[in-house]
Amino acid sequence: MKKIAIIGSGITGCTLAKYLSDQFEITIFEKSRGIGGRLATRRNENFTFDHGVPFFEVKTNKFRSFLKSTVDDGHLKIWKAKCLKVKKNITSKNLILNKKECKFVGTPNMNSFLKNLVKHIDVRLNCKITSIFKSNNLWNLNCSNNHVYGSFDWIIICTPPYQALELFNKQNSFISKLKKIKMYSSYSLMLGFKKRLDLDFDILHIENDLVKNIIVNSNKPERNNHQLTSLVINTRFVKKKICNSNKQIFIKNILNIGSEIAKADLNKYNISDLHFWRYSEVKSTPKFDHLINKSISLGICGDWMIGNNVESGFLSATSFIKRM
Repeated sequence: MKKIAIIGSGITGCTLAKYLSDQFEITIFEKSRGIGGRLATRRNENFTFDHGVPFFEVKTNKFRSFLKSTVDDGHLKIWKAKCLKVKKNITSKNLILNKKECKFVGTPNMNSFLKNLVKHIDVRLNCKITSIFKSNNLWNLNCSNNHVYGSFDWIIICTPPYQALELFNKQNSFISKLKKIKMYSSYSLMLGFKKRLDLDFDILHIENDLVKNIIVNSNKPERNNHQLTSLVINTRFVKKKICNSNKQIFIKNILNIGSEIAKADLNKYNISDLHFWRYSEVKSTPKFDHLINKSISLGICGDWMIGNNVESGFLSATSFIKRM
C-alpha cells in the first residue's frame, strides 16, 4: 500500500485522511498538541473557550453527508443560537430556528468530530515539519525534533500558504502562486465569569472597526454550566501582533466596546486570556481550489483557497482527491 504524508490536521487534512485511508497508508503531521487547526478549544479552570472557529454552517449535501457519522455519534451537534446583529447602533433580533440557519459545533470540544473522523489514522502531534525533500524518488520530512520521517509516495500540505512556503526549495513550481496570497491576522479574547450574565444573545455580530462578534460559549451544547459564563470576543483584522506594552490598552478597548453593545459590564471578569491568530482569513481567494503536481506527487489544499469557512476546507480536499 502506498504511503501519504499529510501536513496539517484541520478540516482539510482530516477530510483527505478519511477519504484516502482505504487506498493509502496515511500519516498526519501536526505541529500543535492537538488536531483541528482553528477548530480549537481551550480550558481554564472550569471554563471552556472555543477561541478559534466558534461554529460553522453546512451548505452542501456532500458536506452534510460527510459529517453524518459524527452527528450520529454525538461528536457534532446543532446549536440553535439566538443571534443579534448591531448595525449603526440599531439592534435587530433574529432568533434562529430554521434548520438551514442552524450552527454546528463540535462536542464537547470544537475538534471532537475531527478526532472521531481520524481515530484510526496515525497522527503525529507536536511534530512541526520544517522541510521536505526527495530521496530515491520518495518524500522525506524533517521535523523540528531533528527526526526524519519517510518514505512517502505523496505529500499533501494543508497549512496556510506562508507555512507551506517554508517547506519548499526555490525551484518548486508552487512558490510564485503561494507568494501572491495575503492573509489577515486577528485576536480572540476569552473571558470567564463566575456567575451567569444576563445577556440577550448567544451570538452578537458587530459592525465595528475593532470587534467582530461576541460568542456566549457557555450556551453551546455540552458546555452549559449554569453557574458560569464564558465569552469569546473575536476582533476584526489587525496588521500585526500587538506588542506587550500595548496589549492592556488593546484589551481595554475591546472590553469597553463589548460592554456598551452587550449592555453588560465585561470588565468584571474572573479570568481572561488573549490568543493571536496569525493566519485568520484570506484577503482574497485565489483562482484555484487546490494545487497538484502529479509528476512529483505533491499537493496543497486549504480552506483559504475557496473561502473563510470550515466547508471550504472540505471542498478543497475533495476537489484535490478528484485530480489525484
